[in-house]
Amino acid sequence: MKKFTLFFLFASIFAFNIIVAQDMNSKVTTGVIAYDGQRYDEAIDKLNEAVAKYQTDNALLKPKNAVKAYYYLMSSYVRVLSDPALKAKFEPKYADLEGRAFDAYMNAKGNLDKAGGDKGAFSNGITLAQQMLFPAVFNKGANLYMEGSKDNNAAKYKESLGLLAKAKELDPENYLPYFMLGYAQFMTKDSAGAIVSWENAIVNYDNAKAKGTVKADDNMSNVYITLSENYMSFKKDTKKALETIEKGIKEFPTDGDLKRTELGIYQRDASYLQAAMGKFKANLDANPTDIDVRLAYANMLEKSGNNEDALNQYKEAIKSQPNNFVANANLGAFYVNKAAALSEDMKKTEDENEIDRLNSAIKENFRLAYPHIKKAHEAKPEELDWIDQMLQISSFLTGEPGMDDESMIFVKKKEALRNKK
Repeated sequence: MKKFTLFFLFASIFAFNIIVAQDMNSKVTTGVIAYDGQRYDEAIDKLNEAVAKYQTDNALLKPKNAVKAYYYLMSSYVRVLSDPALKAKFEPKYADLEGRAFDAYMNAKGNLDKAGGDKGAFSNGITLAQQMLFPAVFNKGANLYMEGSKDNNAAKYKESLGLLAKAKELDPENYLPYFMLGYAQFMTKDSAGAIVSWENAIVNYDNAKAKGTVKADDNMSNVYITLSENYMSFKKDTKKALETIEKGIKEFPTDGDLKRTELGIYQRDASYLQAAMGKFKANLDANPTDIDVRLAYANMLEKSGNNEDALNQYKEAIKSQPNNFVANANLGAFYVNKAAALSEDMKKTEDENEIDRLNSAIKENFRLAYPHIKKAHEAKPEELDWIDQMLQISSFLTGEPGMDDESMIFVKKKEALRNKK
């Protein structure tokens, strides 16, 4: 009797599985009919239920029906995404339509060999779906990145990462997903991943240009800039950074930001000082009104010991822009540094005549520094460094017209600033 009962129980379970399988296969049929009738919400619900069961137990769907379910689920999502009115209607019910469509596409493509006689038709449909899905998925990912950049929203960046990675899979030869993915990775502190993405963006862009499938995209200049910057800051690879930025300049020869980035890279690595000076001089000869380049060139000349040339460049910068903060700060600092060097020389001698000569020279350099340091202070009156510089200069020039009062003014300013903090 017990054996009979056990057999009956097994038979009941087997019969139940057959009923469930029949039910799931019928849901696929119902979903396809709903799709044909443009009832996409019904199609999505029925087909989602069928594939969800299939994923827990492959026996619940015939292999051919499993492919059909994924294919028509994918097609339903694509239809919704391609119609703004339908998309607006369905978004509240189905979160992440683009991600859902991508998953259905990948499953339909991955199971295509099981489609039997439908394989040819399904293959064509999957190719068409890929072409329609790519812009939808990429644009959603790019828009999420832009939304995140408004308030540095980490959740938006993370969401954009997932969609941009999907866009990359949909069209691995397109440079745009790698372009945007690199920025999303960079903003989520994945510099290593960003570098790889930007490298791929450049490769794909070059290939597309060679094939004539894309025209020059000025936005790509930003990739050359950010990639070279990351080679410098993350990999500490000046050579690679320069190779990248030079390639960018060749691609976009009129882009001033690329050229400035190149000069900045040269400026940041002391081992490239001589090469940097040549680059800066050439750039300055071509753009004599570019005060930023002139000041950077002057700074490098000073570092290399070419003080007279440096001084001439600083003076030229001041002549063109008398109130420029950097020009005044650098020229003032030049004279202060010269005074400091003379002070060190004075410590090394006991010759009274030499001491008097050096003391006079120190005072002269402080007098020359004074108007420029004062302008730097006036530009940034709350910065303690400039108050200290003014106090040092005025104290050293005590006894000269106005300097006693000036010294007391900066003593009070320094005290007030400290109390404020």
